Amino acid sequence: ENESSNGTSSLNEVKECVSIPSPDSTSTIQSSNEEEIDAKVIGQLRTYIFTIATMYKDNPFHNFQHATHVTMSVVKLMS
Repeated sequence: ENESSNGTSSLNEVKECVSIPSPDSTSTIQSSNEEEIDAKVIGQLRTYIFTIATMYKDNPFHNFQHATHVTMSVVKLMS
C-alpha cells in the first residue's frame, strides 16, 4: 500500500466510496449504492488495478498514487 507524506493511502480514500473487503474475504459485498458485487468480480478488479499500478514508472509525482488521487477528485466533483 502506497502511503503519502501525511500517512494516508490511496486505498483509504477509495474506501470512502466503495466498500472493499479484506484480501482473504470470499463473500459478496455491497457498494455504496447497495448493489451486490460478487467476490470473483472483486478479484478481477483487484488484478486489473494491480496490473495498472505496476505499469507506472517510479516517478515522484506522476505515479499511481497521483493517478488515484486525480480519479477520486473527479468522482467527487462529478457527484
